[in-house]
Amino acid sequence: MTGDGANDVAAIRLADVGIALGRRATSAARSAADVVITDDRVETLVDAVLEGRAMWSSVRDALSLLVGGNLGELAFILMTSLATGASPLNARQLLLVNLLTDAAPALTIAMRPPRTIDPEHPLTEGPEASLGRALERDVV
Repeated sequence: MTGDGANDVAAIRLADVGIALGRRATSAARSAADVVITDDRVETLVDAVLEGRAMWSSVRDALSLLVGGNLGELAFILMTSLATGASPLNARQLLLVNLLTDAAPALTIAMRPPRTIDPEHPLTEGPEASLGRALERDVV
């Protein structure tokens, strides 16, 4: 629901997503809204939805990197422990390896701009599409 006046407040508050439009929106509409568009352009809402959808691709990339990398670390620890009978790393070393191999790459991937600019591609992204089979494929 979109609106900018005091008469829209009830509908904005009850909507799944309430949107106050423009700089001229009343303070009641702004406080009731989930999203406030301040530049008086409805196209801004479309751009925001496309950017939010494109973020799912970045989330999938970051998750696949983290899960895939940690599975590799786990396999290394288990195989080495089985082969030698002792753990190759103590707890501090394992935490340091985890910190160094997870933090910087995941932040880099999560913070980069989306790979595709095509406005049709982000419409196919979302929690169900990005975190299902596509995530499993990327981890493998």
